[in-house]
Amino acid sequence: MRLYLSATMDIYRARVALKVPRLLMSYESEALAKRFPSAAHACGTPKDWCVDSGAHFFISEHYKKGITPMPARVEAHLNSFIGWLRAGSLRPTFVVELDLQDLYGADTVNRWRGKFRSFEASTGIPVCYVWHPGDGYNTWRAMLDSPHMRMLGLSAGHGTKTEHVRKYVLEAYEEGKPVHGFASFKLLRDVPFFSVDSTSWGSGAIFGRVVRFDARKGMMQGASVGRKGQAENRDKAIATLVTTSRGAVQLRDGRGIPASGQPGLQRLYQQAVDEYGKMEAWYTAYWRGKGVDWEKRVGFLGKGGA
Repeated sequence: MRLYLSATMDIYRARVALKVPRLLMSYESEALAKRFPSAAHACGTPKDWCVDSGAHFFISEHYKKGITPMPARVEAHLNSFIGWLRAGSLRPTFVVELDLQDLYGADTVNRWRGKFRSFEASTGIPVCYVWHPGDGYNTWRAMLDSPHMRMLGLSAGHGTKTEHVRKYVLEAYEEGKPVHGFASFKLLRDVPFFSVDSTSWGSGAIFGRVVRFDARKGMMQGASVGRKGQAENRDKAIATLVTTSRGAVQLRDGRGIPASGQPGLQRLYQQAVDEYGKMEAWYTAYWRGKGVDWEKRVGFLGKGGA
């Protein structure tokens, strides 16, 4: 399994210097995409990185503000995204389509997919085509059968049963088509995704919460650092962190007493990167033990294999 960490504002603004093995960046506009090279450099220039088309910006505008963006504006964004990809010097491992079928319908998204297929055919960069629960199983089957779709995405939710998601992903595994799981962290023990991403991995540095990977449970746990008895992910070892400045965080135990050390912003970020790396390795081994080995099954996405 591959785990991509979504770039935060601290990364886009190059406030830190990290070693991130897999990075996800989001396209908002051509102007803001100019920060991508510096963001990649801030993460140690990872060889395995992907970029999404920014569909979530439009979805957020629709559901949070009650505004459905005009289709012409969305299509202009799509053309800008593909144009930037064609002209850019950066070559991602894969890109994510503009999956807005819940807002504009399947016919519109299928027309947009024609542009992505043309891009993929001319550049060789795989496009991740995303299935939504409202699309139905017949659409999923058609995506598996399509010779034009080498990689699929699956947006779980809206009451989709875990056993159905597992069935879909295992079907894709048999077809040799990698599946990226969106908003799927809670399903990792039950569904063998090729890859997933995390948008909350940096919350420790941003909001003052440190995480540790608990190998006993295969999940992240809140925990302190630097204090004996709390650094082993015990169930009740959840400390409160008080942000004292943008670059320093003071750790306090449950009684409010300062813990040893004040790790800076960069240290907190890198710690989170390392813990999520442990999570990736754990789930890769977990599913290999159950006979699901994506890295052997899939060849065209072989960069940076786990």
